[in-house]
Amino acid sequence: MTANLFAMDIVQKQKDFLIDTVLMAGVPRYEWYNMWIDFANNPTNAMKKNVVKGRLDLLLIFMLRMAEYQMM
Repeated sequence: MTANLFAMDIVQKQKDFLIDTVLMAGVPRYEWYNMWIDFANNPTNAMKKNVVKGRLDLLLIFMLRMAEYQMM
């Protein structure tokens, strides 16, 4: 995904930060699978949708503010 969004590829350390700090907010990575499956199995459940959408919104906003995106 980052190759399509940024003018240059970001390093693994940046990717890890985006996943662990921004998307997961300190929750272990394996919990994302559970969150996504819960949402996918119940897409009309507002609480499950808001959990996934909220995290993805924060991630995208953060990525759009990064210098690597601004260089496009």
